[in-house]
Amino acid sequence: MFLEMKEEKSERLQEVIEGDWRDSVSSMEYYIDELAKDIDHGAMMNALAVRDWCKEIEGLLTDLSQNLFSLDEPEWFQESDRRKLEELRQKVEQLNGKCKNIMITVH
Repeated sequence: MFLEMKEEKSERLQEVIEGDWRDSVSSMEYYIDELAKDIDHGAMMNALAVRDWCKEIEGLLTDLSQNLFSLDEPEWFQESDRRKLEELRQKVEQLNGKCKNIMITVH
């Protein structure tokens, strides 16, 4: 009976962790999408405003990147969760490159 209770609690904990993990990833995905829109809009701003704006965006992207790379991936996670995390990491890198290209363009 003790073993069954322990396994049940372990399974429940795993479910909670998976749910929290997915919620975190989903929130970061939304934030990344919003930053992507901001970056597209920023490409149309005047040069002086773009410099300051890009510095702010780069700081946000750095924070996002650190959060995405610090997320643990338990071995029992589904492959789709791992792919989603990798997609978000790549998207942040692409947005960072896009922001740097905007800075180069305005100089």
